[in-house]
Amino acid sequence: MAATEPVTREIIDTTVPGEEFEPYVPSSSRAPEFTLKAVLLGSVITVLFGAANAYLGLKAGLTVAASIPAAVIAAAFFKVVRNGTPLENNIIQTIGSAGVSIASGLIFTIPAFFIWGMDPGQFRIFFIALAGGLLGVLMMIPLRHYLVVKEHHVLPFPEGTACAEVIISSQETAQKARFLFYGFGVALVYQLLCHPHFLGLWQQGPHFEIPGYPKAMVAAEISPELLGAGFIIGPRSSAIIFSGGILGALVLVPLIGVIGQNDPVIAALSAGEIRGKYVRMIGAGAVMAGGILSLLKALPIIISSLTRTVSGLLGDGAKRAESSRRTERDLSPRVVFGATLLFVVGIALLPKSVLAAGPLGALCIALFGFIFVTVSARLTGIVGSSSNPVSGMEIATLVLTYSIFAAFGLTQDTILAKVSILTIGAIVCIAACSSGDTAQDLKTGFLVGGTPYKQQIAMALGVAISAVSMGAVIYLFRDDVLSGTLAAPQANMMAKIIEALLEHSLPWALIFVGVGIAVIAQLLSIPPLAFAVGLYLPLSMSVPIGIGGGICALLRAQSGRQKALRESREERGILYSSGYIAGGAIAGVIITAMVASEGWGPMKAFLNWVRDVSAINPDGYKMTWEPFVAGLGTAGSFVVFLLLVASLYLVGRGKKA
Repeated sequence: MAATEPVTREIIDTTVPGEEFEPYVPSSSRAPEFTLKAVLLGSVITVLFGAANAYLGLKAGLTVAASIPAAVIAAAFFKVVRNGTPLENNIIQTIGSAGVSIASGLIFTIPAFFIWGMDPGQFRIFFIALAGGLLGVLMMIPLRHYLVVKEHHVLPFPEGTACAEVIISSQETAQKARFLFYGFGVALVYQLLCHPHFLGLWQQGPHFEIPGYPKAMVAAEISPELLGAGFIIGPRSSAIIFSGGILGALVLVPLIGVIGQNDPVIAALSAGEIRGKYVRMIGAGAVMAGGILSLLKALPIIISSLTRTVSGLLGDGAKRAESSRRTERDLSPRVVFGATLLFVVGIALLPKSVLAAGPLGALCIALFGFIFVTVSARLTGIVGSSSNPVSGMEIATLVLTYSIFAAFGLTQDTILAKVSILTIGAIVCIAACSSGDTAQDLKTGFLVGGTPYKQQIAMALGVAISAVSMGAVIYLFRDDVLSGTLAAPQANMMAKIIEALLEHSLPWALIFVGVGIAVIAQLLSIPPLAFAVGLYLPLSMSVPIGIGGGICALLRAQSGRQKALRESREERGILYSSGYIAGGAIAGVIITAMVASEGWGPMKAFLNWVRDVSAINPDGYKMTWEPFVAGLGTAGSFVVFLLLVASLYLVGRGKKA
């Protein structure tokens, strides 16, 4: 996940030691918390934002946190429909954020099965998601007191703190929720109008070649969700991703074209074909190296995290008697240990036809899961969930698992080894994502005054709901992944790494070029993983991400030294951008589901009638409906995109300059 630049306000004093901190709702207070309305609203949010992030992640390799939008929606719901408490809002954001962690882990791995031409099956995806998500939650629970309470003045937990501030400021936030819904509506309507499987009124991916610069092509994915993602991740991260895209499309592709102009094979390739055959492999090497470098850079923190966390647990965490304070009650250690053991034993005993992990795989999951859950939980406390180098942890898991399997002679059956290594990596990856998200949510609960064991149950419930829904979403986009409509960058990378380990079939020269680029980026203090993602993705996706970050930078510059004004503008922009992401992605999910369904005949008949009446070409791009669409073409697509850009800027800027 690309790094974000979270906005937090100074509402909560984090300088007080955790044992002395008094939350917003005191521990002596009793208020409705784990209620039916909180569970239902949180469940709806986790399905919607999980699906939206799965779509966004498969498209651009990015996911964005759902805790703050969930808290905003809850505040608006309680304001309009009925009264609610901050503790209910905390449960809603806890359940609502679970879908993002499950989606993040699944999109990193599961599409690799489709890329290999395999059908993993709905049950396998469900169990992988459930096992990884619940292991992440369960393994995080013993760490809560040490990381969240004792390290309160050390670990800022940026997203968790920001979400607590949103809940505490719920009256103000309820009014601002309209920006999220405005963005959702705009993006939803936009996608319905332009999606090629729906009305297709304009081209989604206009492009043009640069005269006099062979093989150089500029393109843009006209997409509200990518524009919103660029605003949320901030100017620096979006600029780095954009820079990687420029290097690939406007430097490496033309360079290969010029060098190979006398080679009939290369000379016959288009710019897109050169990128797919050569530059994409360079980008793959850069992504792999970027993930490893990010992990190595965090190695001192990782070692410190493991040492301090284990010592903290041995000191007083594991032996701490059940507290009489409501805000210090975790799930029973017996429940936590028993459920963890049950899942590990279940993974070991499930037949290969169902999961393909086996006893050795279960041991790998338990070992690497504990290590990376601990690492992820502490790293999110320092750098935030979105900056957590989960890709590096996933790559390390794949390499270590392969080494162990090879040592036991379990790599002879290449197909079975592929499935086993990917399954183990997927469960560990989801556990790492889930533990980081759980840590942020528990920090929010600690600051607001939530009851830990109720929040832990809520997180487990969110994981279970997401595990059911995410399998269907991943399958829904299978054809788009196979056709390349959705790039699925991380899953493609994991597939290629496993293939390289088992078959030694990758073009290593190109991979090492990418490794060199990632190393140079690191030496220049440029986050290598974000730069590598930009290099791996087509420039068309980097352009809207860069523009979104540029809008955020412009609003910051126009705010000058007025801190309150800058934070207010960024908050409005983030909410509106979250609506862009949710609306655009949900529209994509709905349309894809309608196309894949046998039961959307009436809608298809209506759209065919519209196309017949308006003389629209079936491809949805070249239309002859005069005078509205005549000559729209590339210029018209950019005009529509500029309207989206202007809308985001104006909402972020607001009425006050």
